[in-house]
Amino acid sequence: TGTISGPAGDMVIAGSVTGKAVKIEFEADTPQGKIPVTMTGDIGATSVVGKASVAGMGEADWTATRAANQ
Repeated sequence: TGTISGPAGDMVIAGSVTGKAVKIEFEADTPQGKIPVTMTGDIGATSVVGKASVAGMGEADWTATRAANQ
């Protein structure tokens, strides 16, 4: 559990990791109301690559990259 930040602001998320597979779920606040979003992906050495499914809108690719140590 935690929060995710995006254009719609901060949103509460719930998720799970099984092996190298990750699943994150949250509801995005939009002018049309709350829209459920499910993000799935595979964890690599420095990134996660997957698909986001937005209710009623389809799918989109997404990537998360580990921040470099400073």
